[in-house]
Amino acid sequence: MSGDWAVAGYRHVRELGRGPGGRVVLAVAGRTGEPVAIRYLPPGGRDAAAEAELITALDHPTLVRQHEYVAAPHGAALVGELVNGLSLERLLMAEGRLAPEAALVVFKTILLGLKAVHGAGLLHGAVGPGAVLVTGDGTSRLGGLGVAAFTGGGPARQRAPELWRGGPCTVATDLYAATAVLHECLTGEPPFPSGTADEHCSAPVPLDGVPGELVPLIAAGLAKDPGERPLTAPIFLGRLESVALAAYGTAWETRGREQLGARAAVLSLLFPLAGRLPGERAARFRGGRRARRGALTALAAALALLACTAAAVYAGGSSGGAENAALPGGPGDAFAEEPPLSAAPTAAPSVRASSPSPRVSGMPTPHATRSGTPAPSGSADLGDGPGRPSARPPATVPGPPGPTPFRATGVQVLALSFDPATGTALAQVRVTGSGRGTATVSVQFHADGVPHGDPVTTTVEVNGEAVVGVSHAFGACPSAYSAQASVSPGDAPPHGLTATADCAA
Repeated sequence: MSGDWAVAGYRHVRELGRGPGGRVVLAVAGRTGEPVAIRYLPPGGRDAAAEAELITALDHPTLVRQHEYVAAPHGAALVGELVNGLSLERLLMAEGRLAPEAALVVFKTILLGLKAVHGAGLLHGAVGPGAVLVTGDGTSRLGGLGVAAFTGGGPARQRAPELWRGGPCTVATDLYAATAVLHECLTGEPPFPSGTADEHCSAPVPLDGVPGELVPLIAAGLAKDPGERPLTAPIFLGRLESVALAAYGTAWETRGREQLGARAAVLSLLFPLAGRLPGERAARFRGGRRARRGALTALAAALALLACTAAAVYAGGSSGGAENAALPGGPGDAFAEEPPLSAAPTAAPSVRASSPSPRVSGMPTPHATRSGTPAPSGSADLGDGPGRPSARPPATVPGPPGPTPFRATGVQVLALSFDPATGTALAQVRVTGSGRGTATVSVQFHADGVPHGDPVTTTVEVNGEAVVGVSHAFGACPSAYSAQASVSPGDAPPHGLTATADCAA
């Protein structure tokens, strides 16, 4: 990377990629040792400092977090979270197309990310397989924020027809690009591999290789006329949930994440933190050297204690077995090679040297009886005289507390949508919890203020937060409908939302 500038306060480790959106570098923060990803934006982009301020304020679990924007005489850079995974683009190149459920999991991540971006008054403008990162546990994240703002365009293979005609980037153009990514996940190829204006503007949407049940999603998202695409990301999410639920059942998302994680885990050696960071080996050597010195000191103390104990045991005519006592933290442990850093889906681990404190275990501790004869630890004390043993009970060490049971802490109906063609409503429900666990969501739908049918119940895996779609068939189009959601375990209050259906559609 000779000739490239570096953001002050960070030490470069290696380059992760370089392209039209700039170069991305794995770096380490000088103060904390935390690994980060720095995107050095290409020169010549427009001044987007105000937009960068909004980007760094975004904080959503489906987005790659951007910590700060740095403007310097040499150029501009975005310092962001390091996701220990690989790009969807590289995954597709190496492994080929995804199973439908896995492709829909990626699509849902993109739509949830776009919902957060659009809700902040921003547009992404650079959605593509290279902007999606996948980790070994099947979690996917939408990155690439700020690329379009600073470079003036996104990847050609996902560029909407109106952009080829000189139109502005809109919500509809982001949704077109998201659908193009879904198409590539399902078929292994982008819809228009050549990435030309004629293809995007005139050629029919290619549907070969797209599962029949997912054709409506592809056709809607890749419509030539932006007015024929779903109006917003939440509306598209509603369609996605409805189609996925009907085609693949309630567990489609869990299966999709497992499939995605299995595909990514095959390529885990390509993850940024698959190997040690420079300087870590030296830190481990220094820590190991300190551990060896401490271990030798502990070993000397242990041998002295062993000699005293052996003498006392010999005097009492008993064999204490002290020669077999273990010495954890001794030289063998100090020289042991540690495994590489493991994959982290959200926050990357800090890099710091650690020196284990050597200790001696397994040694019997002698104590004197009233007769002056040393006795091994664990033998009964003689009280104040013959036949009067001490009533003092043996000391007990309490075990560690058990894990805290999972509890749902909140439930919210985020959005309601209605499909007049099928008479089906879809509620997007967000559940928050005390950690990782399984929550049961129950939704009662109403038509014109009257409960309609039985409550619909489903389960969802929560890791701090999760969003699940719950559908209900009304049959006929209600003029007004609502959904009220509750969740267990926990005592979170129920939440409801009311919407008006477009019965003329």
